[in-house]
Amino acid sequence: MINHIAINAHLLGRGAGYRSAGIHRYIYGVLSNLPLLDETLRYTVLLNHALQTELPRTEQRRGMFNTDDPKRRIFWEQVVQPFALWQIKPDLYHAMAFVAPRFVPCPLVVTVYDLSFVRYPQVLSGARRKYLQLFTRSTCEHAARVIAISESTAHDLVELMGIPREKIDVAVPGISHDFCPKPPEEVAAFRRKHNLP
Repeated sequence: MINHIAINAHLLGRGAGYRSAGIHRYIYGVLSNLPLLDETLRYTVLLNHALQTELPRTEQRRGMFNTDDPKRRIFWEQVVQPFALWQIKPDLYHAMAFVAPRFVPCPLVVTVYDLSFVRYPQVLSGARRKYLQLFTRSTCEHAARVIAISESTAHDLVELMGIPREKIDVAVPGISHDFCPKPPEEVAAFRRKHNLP
């Protein structure tokens, strides 16, 4: 039975910049809402050493060092994180971005956003591309389930990495309330304040 879920959230960004875009928004959205859906589950979120954030109903564990630098994050993912997982003893581990350590002491779920590093290899440097290609494939092969954020990504996982389609679940990202229409009274007040039609 699953009672305790550990989640790698080291790609949550701090402040403005590319780290606060796509994957960050997805991870933040999941962590802000998932713990509210089932109060019987316990969540431990593994975070970058320097990140301070509010997340409801979660235990937060920060790493021993800053993992903003990709080399440090890879070291943390592959060497330090397995020991953290052995310590906290989760029933399920969710790797929120492509890669998990080779040895995980419980069932593993991984989220894959796209395979641009395979389809368009020129977009990443050789070392980063090779790391993602090798470890994404290995993680998906060892995962109990693979979450793809689109049918296109699911298709690419099957076509480009040979992951069985029956192992993949498509979970399209939700939309933040920031991007939803505002109530008519707020829109009217904004228009009045700024002299807009």
